[in-house]
Amino acid sequence: ALSRSQLQKAELEMEINHLKREEASLRDALLKLQPINEGLGQDKIELNRIILQLEAEKASLCGEKSALEQEKSGIREELVRVEQEKMDLDTEKHGLNHTLELSELTRQQLEEEVVGLTKDKQEVIAQLNVLSRQKHALAEELLTVRREWDRMQATFDRVIKDKEILTQEKGELVVQVTACERENRQQSEVISAYAADKDSLESALCEAQQQIREL
Repeated sequence: ALSRSQLQKAELEMEINHLKREEASLRDALLKLQPINEGLGQDKIELNRIILQLEAEKASLCGEKSALEQEKSGIREELVRVEQEKMDLDTEKHGLNHTLELSELTRQQLEEEVVGLTKDKQEVIAQLNVLSRQKHALAEELLTVRREWDRMQATFDRVIKDKEILTQEKGELVVQVTACERENRQQSEVISAYAADKDSLESALCEAQQQIREL
């Protein structure tokens, strides 16, 4: 029993020594770990600061992302609006080009019409000049006819007056017919001549009046 107790004591001492060695080893390791733990603590503090900074940056980036998403959405809407405006402008441009083509055709037609009207105007001016000369000639002819008519009218009035005088003289000479037959025949011839002049005057007067009406 003593040997077994001694053996157990020896084992316990060996175990205690082993534990002491382990304790010393652990203490030595602990002493070595303390600077490391202190460094790790500082690293943890720095990491926490970095994490907080990253969280703040993340929040800021999220805000920027949200703003960019909104801006992107606005840009898309603006792009849709610009595309629609582009389509509208293309449609308007097509319409304007068509209108321009029609305007060009209309301009060419108007230029052709202007050329034709200019030619017609020149012809009308030429005709007007001819008519003006004809009018001037007719006016001069009318003036001549009026003067001739006035002259014939004066002659006609004179003949009428002479006829009245002769008629009066004829009445006075009725009682002297026998004695004045020769003179009466001469007077009859004069009257016949005057009558012929009267017919000529009346014919010329009618022609002059006809010409005046035609003018």
